[in-house]
Amino acid sequence: MLALFLGHVALFSAFPIYFATIEPLTRRVYFYLYLALILLIGGFLGNAYSLQLAEGLSVSGGNLCYGAFMMTSVLFVLIERDIFILRRVIRLVVMVDLFNIAFSLLATTALSDPGVSNLHGTPAALFEQSVPLIILGGVLIVSELFALFFWFEQVKRLRVAAPLVGLAYLLGFVAILCLDGIMFPLIAFGVSPEIVAIVWGGLDGKVLTATAYSVPLLLFMVFWRRRFVDYLETDVFTWRVFVATSSELIRELTENDRALRQAEAVFRDANDGLAVLGADGKFVRANAAFVRLTGGPDTPAARWFEHRGKALTLPPETGEPWRGEVSFGPRRQQQGIFSITPVAAAGTAEQTFVCTLADITDQKRVQAELDHMAMHDALTDLPNRRALDAALAEASGPVALVILDLDRFKDVNDSYGHLAGDDLLRKVTQRLHAALPPKEASSLFRIGGDEFALLLRDVGEPELRTRVARLEQVLAPPFTLQNGAEVAVMATWGASLGTARSRNDLFAEADAALYDVKHRQKGSLGIYQDRLTLASQRRLALSLRLRRALEAQTSPQGTPQDGAITLAYQPQIDRDGTLFGLEALARWTDPDLGQIAPGEFVSLAEEQGLIGKLGQFVLRRACHDGAAWIAAGVPIGGMAVNVSGLQIRSPGFVKQVSQSLEDTGFPAEKLELELTESAFLGRESEVLPIFESLKALGVKLAIDDFGTGYSSMSYLPVLPWDTLKIDRSFLTLPPDNPRRNALIEAITRMAKGLGLRVIAEGVETDDQHTALMALGCDAFQGFLYARPLPAIEIETFCAGRAEPKARAAST
Repeated sequence: MLALFLGHVALFSAFPIYFATIEPLTRRVYFYLYLALILLIGGFLGNAYSLQLAEGLSVSGGNLCYGAFMMTSVLFVLIERDIFILRRVIRLVVMVDLFNIAFSLLATTALSDPGVSNLHGTPAALFEQSVPLIILGGVLIVSELFALFFWFEQVKRLRVAAPLVGLAYLLGFVAILCLDGIMFPLIAFGVSPEIVAIVWGGLDGKVLTATAYSVPLLLFMVFWRRRFVDYLETDVFTWRVFVATSSELIRELTENDRALRQAEAVFRDANDGLAVLGADGKFVRANAAFVRLTGGPDTPAARWFEHRGKALTLPPETGEPWRGEVSFGPRRQQQGIFSITPVAAAGTAEQTFVCTLADITDQKRVQAELDHMAMHDALTDLPNRRALDAALAEASGPVALVILDLDRFKDVNDSYGHLAGDDLLRKVTQRLHAALPPKEASSLFRIGGDEFALLLRDVGEPELRTRVARLEQVLAPPFTLQNGAEVAVMATWGASLGTARSRNDLFAEADAALYDVKHRQKGSLGIYQDRLTLASQRRLALSLRLRRALEAQTSPQGTPQDGAITLAYQPQIDRDGTLFGLEALARWTDPDLGQIAPGEFVSLAEEQGLIGKLGQFVLRRACHDGAAWIAAGVPIGGMAVNVSGLQIRSPGFVKQVSQSLEDTGFPAEKLELELTESAFLGRESEVLPIFESLKALGVKLAIDDFGTGYSSMSYLPVLPWDTLKIDRSFLTLPPDNPRRNALIEAITRMAKGLGLRVIAEGVETDDQHTALMALGCDAFQGFLYARPLPAIEIETFCAGRAEPKARAAST
């Protein structure tokens, strides 16, 4: 019999549990149909049979249907999270009861009519007496549903853990079902000792039935826990709205309910933390994000946040809205934007506070990384030039700024590649950093390329020199690079002493000192003097004026224009006194500053990256003027043009020469390009293809200033030279000095042995000319014959040199 009982419970429970798994619209239809079916058959099963489980323990078919109805109704509301479903369930109860009453009255009338066939002899009183019981059962079902869900809402107000709420719900469910088993017979049959005894004797069956039907509810709470928790998180229901009869009110409540559902979804699933605090600062509710971020409600609200290093008082004492940046989480490592908004008390409800927390930890981390990148060098992780400017702005009192530049660092890049250069810079950084006292660890900066800076506070010149000397010793040992190569580096230092907040620009001063000492004595320390500022300001002004002058005199088509930059031509005289050729020399006359020395503006052009544009201008102008003289029948001989090492190694140089010759019509065989030894020494393999391409055009090549600064002559037989020019420094000794003459004669013999012509520069006296003639020089250039002449005087000079001079004939 127990198995039969459990079969009834399982059958009645299986369908509602199945309904929980299907989509909402169909699910609701099935629930309503199922509830109506149970109500219809419940009255008949109550009169049909009872299950005798044990002696004194029985369960009627009506009780089984009643328990199934109550269980299904509760499960329906929990699944849908909508207590308004009870209104429709109650209407369903009323409609089914009206149907049962009408059917009972019809059946009573039919069975009382003699004309109706009653094969089983069913008494009419059976249906006549059931009408009041149907009415009583309907009233009790409605009342018990109200009582049960009122209990549910009261438990929900306690805001305790979901398992405890579930236990309270199940106890209330069992209690209501048992109460129905007591109330129904006492009301239906009156209170008497016999009735009380019957009720008391059947109470075990009621408890067993109620407990059995609580099992499906328990299964739902366990296996559909998320749905159950979502139901618990809905707002507590206001019962006066439930009994309202106005259709407009119901419609408004439905809209409000929809809005609340939407708000609940936002509250529940928002990425930002959302919480509600009571007036006492205690936790009321929070979404999952807030709990995850703060650890609440297990952690007291007073310890959730810190603002500016202090615990944030919650709620705020002023009761006003507040918003600010806070730290939170373990060890306060997370950052967030926290706001709290008071919600005024309404009726019996106390004042509450709505809190929002946006986690900006990742944004802060990214911002910190961007700030670090903006203020630090990516290669060495040292503070950069921007950080140095900020440090100078914040410093006070006496400071010393030292800029160090690694000499010949470019050779490392050119010889071993940029990866090796980067490795060297990192190793230099490590040595310098390790040599600094801990308190000065942040005083080292990398300000670009191979330049570093050191900002020292409260030091004078003697201590500054001591510090630099110690750092020079640190850099002295060779560095072993990743590729196994060993390189030695030397640094040149420029420094400025002063007050960081003074008007003087310490960086500009240190840079001026570095520039000056690099040109005077590399590998040493230069300390700023006032004269360096004037020199630096002059270089800046000249570089700007030179750039503008070149831009003004260079047309888009490349044709040189007249302007501040002009060419002067110094004649080269042959042994017989005729014109051997002309050397084109750049001259610059600024409208405001006057004549600028070539040695000053040519070196400036190399520093400022203008040498390419200046050299191209000189080349095209010289070819243009030379072609015009040749067309006019002027016997100019050849045209020599000086070329910078930076210019000849620039991409497209050979094409520039070819284009200049083509555009001007100047004969390639009359053009000779002069290069100093520093332009190609150590780069023979790099420049050889360029030289061969120039020779293929028909252009000649000359070594300018031969013998100055270098002793290696291994390049002479390797590179395709045509002319060797003896530097003027060899002529400073008296003409009768035997050592001077021996050296010049050796250079001449060597050059002629290699098939080169020899031109002597800087000839200023007849004695020098006579001695050079005797030593075998082929041509001469100097003030003895002519100073550099403007283009307008060349034609006259050349006409006078068309025939050998008497002086030349006499020699």
